[in-house]
Amino acid sequence: MAVIITGVHSWTSGPFSAVRPGEVAQDPVESSPREPIDEVVPMQPPADSQRSGSSMSSSRMRDQGAKSVGAALAAFPQIVHVLADPELHLGKQLSTATGLPVVSLEENSIEELATVLSAEEFAQGFILEGFPTDRGVAEGLDSLLSATSPNERRVLGWQAEKDDHQQIILDHYIDQGLLWNVPNESPAAPSEQVTDALLECMVGLPARK
Repeated sequence: MAVIITGVHSWTSGPFSAVRPGEVAQDPVESSPREPIDEVVPMQPPADSQRSGSSMSSSRMRDQGAKSVGAALAAFPQIVHVLADPELHLGKQLSTATGLPVVSLEENSIEELATVLSAEEFAQGFILEGFPTDRGVAEGLDSLLSATSPNERRVLGWQAEKDDHQQIILDHYIDQGLLWNVPNESPAAPSEQVTDALLECMVGLPARK
């Protein structure tokens, strides 16, 4: 049964891949089966794009990202990515509560992260904090962490308000089912309640059984 989610005023906590701000989850609707297709004819890209190479598929971009950082790292048992400014020190608060080490995305390039995260101290997982600067960086990060199961990787974020860049990044993780909404809190004013809300989204990972 396929679940169709349309139209929301608020997000619920937990993973989601099809919910955007301004939509409301409705009751599950069973979709009707599709008619069989007798023949599939592959679509050919326009001749101009073949010659110029100006367009690039997302899979090709991911491949390039993987090549740029070298081989993907070994699988981590848990990765928690907090989409918040490192200066808010939310990663440090989570580290104190869980014992996981913290890495700042804003202080390390993807290539540098490949070296940093290979250290033994990160073998049991880590907390990554900071917003990718663009979708390309987010895809490079996906390639770097591709050995870890999506079930063990959580991106924790808040609903973006009038920030196109943040919404693009949120959409990137929503599309993969990696984004977990931090309920009822904003990272702008760190508090004990914010930390508790972040920890709530980590339930099920080794650090938060």
